[in-house]
Order: sequence, then structure tokens, then C-alpha cells
Amino acid sequence: MQDSAREDLALIRRIMEETRQEVTERGRHLVIWGGISTAGLLATWWAALGRGGVDPVRVWTGLLVVGWGASLYVGWRDGRRARVRTAGRRLLSAVWLTAAVTLTLVGGAGMFGGVLSNRSLPGVLSGILAMPILLTSLLTGERWLSWVAAGWWLGGAVMLFVPGVYALPLMAGMALLLMAVPGGVLNARASARRGAGPVRDGA
Repeated sequence: MQDSAREDLALIRRIMEETRQEVTERGRHLVIWGGISTAGLLATWWAALGRGGVDPVRVWTGLLVVGWGASLYVGWRDGRRARVRTAGRRLLSAVWLTAAVTLTLVGGAGMFGGVLSNRSLPGVLSGILAMPILLTSLLTGERWLSWVAAGWWLGGAVMLFVPGVYALPLMAGMALLLMAVPGGVLNARASARRGAGPVRDGA
């Protein structure tokens, strides 16, 4: 029984260490989607103010195509670089792929299908996005990410209970500060980690 418990604990620690290393490689995805979300939300806000010249549907369609294309390319490139497809990589990939598909479906249903009102959509999307960030924090031990998740929940609650056109620039700012910036931090850590040790074959 004790041997089994020690083995289970060792497995948990190994997965946490793998995911801690892996999450730094995910920073580029957060930068990509943080930038795309910021641009799309500001364009939608501009149109909501009645300024004209911007079609949010076309803007979001183009941005989603670019975002998914960039993410798939980055994931493919990182997969080729990885020597071993670890349990941590598979786990984080599943968490974030599930979140990305859910956000795309809910966002598309709200914008194109009218299933959700435009007033409630930003708050709902913010609440969904908090979940994979919190799971990433728990899996990797990166506690500061739990505060990022809390920021998304707090912002989502404000937008849900006090709806208004202000939610669009608010969520744009959140996408920049709570997605793109953390992604940049993780990406910088990944670069530092790669530079700290030999990464080339035969080195």
C-alpha cells in the first residue's frame, strides 16, 4: 500500500514538473489570442458606438481564421521540436484545446446565431476562459496564474451583472493584460530555460 502511494505521488510530481515546463511553451498561444481578442473587441466596440466603417462579423471571421491558423502552426512546430510527447504535454493540450473550441463555439453562437445576447456574451466568455487558466495553475504549481484566472472571473461578473457597451473595451483590456502579458511572461521564461541548457543534438 505504501509503495503504491509513493508511486502515485511520484507520478503526480512528474506530471506537475512536465506541465510546469510545458506551460512556458504555451505562452505564444496566449500572446496570439490575446492580441486577436483585443483587436476584435475594439473593432466591435467601434461599431457599437455607431462610428461605421467596421463590420464586426467580417472582422471576427478573419481574426478567428488567422488565430486558429497561427495556433495550429505554432503547435505543429513545437510538436516537431519536442523529442518526447509527455503526459504533461498531452494533458495541457487537451485542456486548452477544449477551452479554445468551447470559446469559439459559444462566441460564434452569440455573434452569428443570436443564441446569447451581445450584452451577456463578454461576461460568459470571460468566465469560460478563467477555467483553463486555473487548471493550468493547479497542474503546474504556477500560483500567480490563479490570480489571472480570478481576474477573468471578477471581470466577467462585473460585465454580467452590470451590462453595457463599456464591457467591450473592458474585455479588450483584460485580453491584453490577462492573456497577452502573461503569455509574454511565459514565453520569456521558455526562452530563458532553452538558453540555460543545451538544446541542440550533439551539444
